Amino acid sequence: RSLDEFQLKEIDKDKLYKFLREMEFNRLLSSAISAYGEPKLTSEKDIVKTDEKQKAIDRKKYYLITNLDEIDSWIKEAEEAGEVAVDTETSSLDPHQADLIGISLSSKIGKACYIPVGHKSKKNIDKDQTLKKLKPLLEDPSIKKIGQNIKFDYIVFFKRGIKISSLEDTMLMSYVLDAGKNRHNLDTLAEIHLQHKNISFKDIVGSGKKQLNFSEVDISSAKDYAAEDADITLRLYKLFHQSLINEKLLLIYENFEKPMVEILAQMEIYGVKIDNKFLSKLSDKFSKKIQQLEKDVFRITKSKFNIGSTKQLGEILYNQLKIATLKKTKKGSFATSASVLEDLAFKGHKLPKLILDWRQLTKLKNTYSDSLPEHINQSTKRIHTSFLLAATTTGRLASSDPNLQNIPIKTDDGKEIRKSFIAEKGYSLVSADYNQIEMRILAEIADVRELKKAFV
Repeated sequence: RSLDEFQLKEIDKDKLYKFLREMEFNRLLSSAISAYGEPKLTSEKDIVKTDEKQKAIDRKKYYLITNLDEIDSWIKEAEEAGEVAVDTETSSLDPHQADLIGISLSSKIGKACYIPVGHKSKKNIDKDQTLKKLKPLLEDPSIKKIGQNIKFDYIVFFKRGIKISSLEDTMLMSYVLDAGKNRHNLDTLAEIHLQHKNISFKDIVGSGKKQLNFSEVDISSAKDYAAEDADITLRLYKLFHQSLINEKLLLIYENFEKPMVEILAQMEIYGVKIDNKFLSKLSDKFSKKIQQLEKDVFRITKSKFNIGSTKQLGEILYNQLKIATLKKTKKGSFATSASVLEDLAFKGHKLPKLILDWRQLTKLKNTYSDSLPEHINQSTKRIHTSFLLAATTTGRLASSDPNLQNIPIKTDDGKEIRKSFIAEKGYSLVSADYNQIEMRILAEIADVRELKKAFV
């Protein structure tokens, strides 16, 4: 072989970028563009895409609204464009209890404004008058309202008498395109698709004990942060819409994902009724059971210790009582996981079974009977969970603050928790569930006769 064969040749950028796009290696594509520069424009589609993507993100061009009349030109621009990116800034991550602090708008890439309505400084625009002006725009079905996790903004506006129509969600578009590949928050999407680092929420409010409420943030800084969010959201919408068309996924987004936003928002707004008194009695019942289990444990061990401490429990199991040969985890600590305790209980030891029962009851008490009442909204007297549309790789929903999708059912004590979810008088709760639907689909697609027969 000659030395020339080992010489590094110039990379064919277009070939490399085309391959990375086709394989959807978005992070690698971003790194490659950073290292080797922009690709040559080869088609009209590329020209549109690159132009939208690479128009400079200049925060100096973001505009702070200082009087009510200035909003009119932004409304007119949105009406002419037929679309507007909208983002709300609030005092809380809970849209049901949050105060509205500001609204940002963008209908042209690189151009965005911020309307401060709830900052503690005196530079605010009147909140009621601002909402009155924006209401016709936000409710107009002929103008697309584009948001990043727009369900949050939908709830914030709904609580103030505005029902947004014609919703678009960049988080859901990204989820349809790249579920499981990356997270779908705005900062991550900006880095992957626009090679841009957003101002982060922590940069604005800080963290820890010194963390500010957004209402305390300097309006100029809030303007840069909020207007950037609207600008980035609009840019991502343009990119993702074209990608959904190219990858023949637009119908999945339009027919399956997007309609869920309003449905789930309304479910969250309505909330779930909880029997608080029942949960209080249940907590007392669990406390008595836990105390009895602790007495039984200490009777066997002949010493009191912190049952929740894996280190102390390990000492008791392996060194004091020696009911098993020493087992340790990879990190060198005592092995006291549920599977280890279940194995020991199966062999006839009483202590591991008592520990497992204690763990289960304390979890039920701490996670459900004690904490569910803390999530009750004082004005509605109901729990308003958040349904997450883009959290799983399988396409299923998730639920948080609190998680209402993992309410126990296997044990008698777990079933008691479910009794605390109640309906209003004259109404009933209905439980419905898919039965092995994925297996049925698999049996049909693969045409496995025996499997199909089993399901029939």
